[in-house]
Amino acid sequence: MYNCSIARHIIIDLSVNEQAPYPLLLAGVGDILGKYVAILDWEISRDRNMVLQATAQCVEASKNLERRDPAAIRAASEGLILSGECIAFCGSSRPASGTEHMIAQTWEVMDVEEGKVPNLHGIEVGEGTFTAVEIFRRLYRETDDAHLKALIEKYLPAFDRLEALQKTLKLPFTVTEKQRFVEGVLRGRTFRDRYTVLQYLYDLGKLEDYAESAYKAVMEKHFFGTFKERFPDWRA
Repeated sequence: MYNCSIARHIIIDLSVNEQAPYPLLLAGVGDILGKYVAILDWEISRDRNMVLQATAQCVEASKNLERRDPAAIRAASEGLILSGECIAFCGSSRPASGTEHMIAQTWEVMDVEEGKVPNLHGIEVGEGTFTAVEIFRRLYRETDDAHLKALIEKYLPAFDRLEALQKTLKLPFTVTEKQRFVEGVLRGRTFRDRYTVLQYLYDLGKLEDYAESAYKAVMEKHFFGTFKERFPDWRA
């Protein structure tokens, strides 16, 4: 095997392509037609991909995380490694980074802008995850888009498991002030050039409303104290 990189430039002389044997032209078109099947396969496999498997394994084992259970530590570590591998395979963080990361990383940037030391990335992502969960839950209740509703519905059981796990883990929060919370959601939409539920709601003119309702739901359902309250001796 040889290590190689993707092409940096592609130069095509269409006059040469025009003179190509017809079977080669058909082969080119046939390859494109195959993308319909490829996309369908991706839709089918997405529910069973390695990231989701690692996440389910990690969530189940994390119930014993506070006891320093070796199996829980191993599951969490393997989940993080596997997530990174999926990113490498795809050449993009897309399979492991969505709305939750974009919101969390925005909160981190806001700290840097104010001259503060950012909070632990994973803690922020946890907050961002519960924020996204509440956004998706409300969208599921309100949307008239049957396809979108079906996509969200597949993940509702996973959301339930996350809520149950939070009652055990009591993941601390770093962002509890409403204005800062909402600003992170609104600015998070453009943190990456990536289409997410944030852009979907923005296009509908509903993002700010959803951000505010998510804040209320998160504080009521998922808040078990601030990071400083839970870990007063933390060096940062």
